[in-house]
Amino acid sequence: MNKYNTITLTTSFVRGQFDNRDLLKIQIDSIDNNKSYAERNQANESLYKNSSGAIGYKKLFRKQGMELTADLNYSLSKNESISRLASDFFDNAYLPLSKTVLQNQEGTGTSRLLSWQADFVHPLKDKVKIEAGVRAAQRMVQNNNLNYLQDPLSGLLIPIAYLNANFKYNDRVLAAYGTYAGYIGKQLTYQMGIRIESSTYTGTLLTDDTKFSNHYPLSLFPSVFMTYKMQGNQDVQFSYSRRITRPGFFQLMPFYDYQDSLNVQKGNPGLRPEFTTSLELNYNKRLKKRHTLLISGYYKHTTNLISRLQVKELNPIDASSLLVNTYVNARSAYAYGLEFSARNPINKWLEFSSTFTVYNSGINGTNLSDDLTNNLWSFTGRINTSFKFSKDWTMQVNSNYKSKTILPRGSTDVIVGGGSSFGAFVQTTAQGYVDAVYAVDFALRKEFLKDNRASLSLSISDVFRSRVSSIHSSSPFFIQDVKRRRDWQVVRLNFNWRFGKYDASLFKRKNQRSGSEGVQEGMQQMQQ
Repeated sequence: MNKYNTITLTTSFVRGQFDNRDLLKIQIDSIDNNKSYAERNQANESLYKNSSGAIGYKKLFRKQGMELTADLNYSLSKNESISRLASDFFDNAYLPLSKTVLQNQEGTGTSRLLSWQADFVHPLKDKVKIEAGVRAAQRMVQNNNLNYLQDPLSGLLIPIAYLNANFKYNDRVLAAYGTYAGYIGKQLTYQMGIRIESSTYTGTLLTDDTKFSNHYPLSLFPSVFMTYKMQGNQDVQFSYSRRITRPGFFQLMPFYDYQDSLNVQKGNPGLRPEFTTSLELNYNKRLKKRHTLLISGYYKHTTNLISRLQVKELNPIDASSLLVNTYVNARSAYAYGLEFSARNPINKWLEFSSTFTVYNSGINGTNLSDDLTNNLWSFTGRINTSFKFSKDWTMQVNSNYKSKTILPRGSTDVIVGGGSSFGAFVQTTAQGYVDAVYAVDFALRKEFLKDNRASLSLSISDVFRSRVSSIHSSSPFFIQDVKRRRDWQVVRLNFNWRFGKYDASLFKRKNQRSGSEGVQEGMQQMQQ
């Protein structure tokens, strides 16, 4: 509009399709030494569509650094899916126990997301500023799933109404925040902030009009970040924060999923959010020849930990005993440890970046069972090696190892324990442990044209096919080991060409997720 006011309009259209094939082999050992076997072939076809639009407003003021931004986002996602399952059961001699059991699952879903956010930045003087903002978001989701099971006598696929997962829910979040950044002398800088948040979740089972809801009242989330600069290119950093993690889409769905008869899945609509308090102290040293060293000590304490749990229930089909994988709120969890990170340029063509972490984690589930506690020492290591053969050629090798743990460090760990959900979340368990995993990734890049405006990259993930997710669980009812490879080796060839000029600051927003939340939600539904 002018040099002080800018309006940005954005729209996107996404269409995706998944065609997955799974083969599951199961061996069952009972306490009377009898063995049985099962094989399940599954074919999934899913179609996903998303359209979204956003309008953004940015106002600059005459005072340098003072600005106001506001965003309004809307997205609509639709998905369709069908799963065809064929299960065979065998006795100890691997002879068929019955005919192949056929099962179909058909699903459709719609998700709407509307969000609004405004942020204001007011610099008071050099390195001193105030920031404040508000945000409101509402998500409306409806899912319909039909289940068909083969009749053993007629061979026809019969609709099984009481297994249908038909529901809708509304999820609303209201939040506001404020921060103050300043300094004391020339050595100490700090930022203090607080966020206020409230959310409401209401759902309805469309099959019988049963309603469930969760209301999370106003909660405060303070944070403090401080940096003290010392002589000799070194500094010390301290941080304190409190955050909330609400239950995910799959964790709340109150339906039985029988795709794997040994890993029946069921969500828990009564789940409450987690609250985590974190303390961290860092020492950062910049050495000669661009070498760096970072040492971090941290402590985290979580209440109402969302954890995976297997419980015994009555099978709604035939009233037999059934082990069900569900999610519960354990009383608390903790983790503390040390992390060492270093960057070591050996010469112009070779550089290492490495991280090593050792930590102790524990889960207290005594609110669920008197003896349900778990703790374990774990460690992780990562080394990234970069080779620069010339100004145009670069190669990277990234290797990492994560030992056995019950509370994975970081938010990128993926553990899947059967069923149909893809499991894109950090898995915690109060009844066992997550097994060790290691992997190596490789990438090669060639840059060309003037000023390296273009590049061609080749990457290979999981070079040795070792990235396998595995979880061990045990209780008075069972001992179980489940392994799954979520992604096989993937080879990617990517071409990048940068041309023209644009002002990236015009598109900068405080809320980077707002435009993609609808896409992420729709992708989750399609994967279900």
